[in-house]
Amino acid sequence: MFKFPSTALVMGLLTLSPMPTYAQDASSGWYAGGFLGYGTSTSRWTQGATSTGDFTTDGMVAGLYGGRSWQRDKTVYGIELELAVSEIEGATQTNCVGCRTDIDGYGFVKARFGHDTGRGLIYGTVGYGAASVTQMLSGSGHSSDVTPGWQVGVGYEAPFQEGWNLRAEAAYMRFGEVSNTLSGPISVDIGGVAVLKLGLTQNF
Repeated sequence: MFKFPSTALVMGLLTLSPMPTYAQDASSGWYAGGFLGYGTSTSRWTQGATSTGDFTTDGMVAGLYGGRSWQRDKTVYGIELELAVSEIEGATQTNCVGCRTDIDGYGFVKARFGHDTGRGLIYGTVGYGAASVTQMLSGSGHSSDVTPGWQVGVGYEAPFQEGWNLRAEAAYMRFGEVSNTLSGPISVDIGGVAVLKLGLTQNF
């Protein structure tokens, strides 16, 4: 069961005193969590000299993460695995009858580096992974591809209860171009994907 924060913790927050020992120790060890977020991007379909131009894709994302952190003095470093399902999608009618791009999900292995402030962890991440992308064309079916990509991010994580942290993170992802033959050879470009995420972490 959850344990409510003690009066000492509340007073510590109010007086800007150092967090309790368990809060400081939360920056090292194994952890796992889940997140919800929102992402936005663009897509562009090109066939020969004809292009749809960039059109907006956006939607919710949800996922799980887990990893291991180590701490030396105030420096925290570690590795993390992130897996997500996505509803980032959008369509256009420009030079195309219902061209639609969906980012169905993605996964990354990330390195994480941060600074323990005594009240929380400020960190940055860099990672490599891939996304599953579906392209749909009205009357011509759909095509799905997996394309590699990279991610960078910044975040802040702070304890709110023994063994549990709250996390807020902003990430930028970029994936490779995909192609299909739904109506002749078509290349589909995915612009940079910006995602804001809120997560809940359990420390082990």
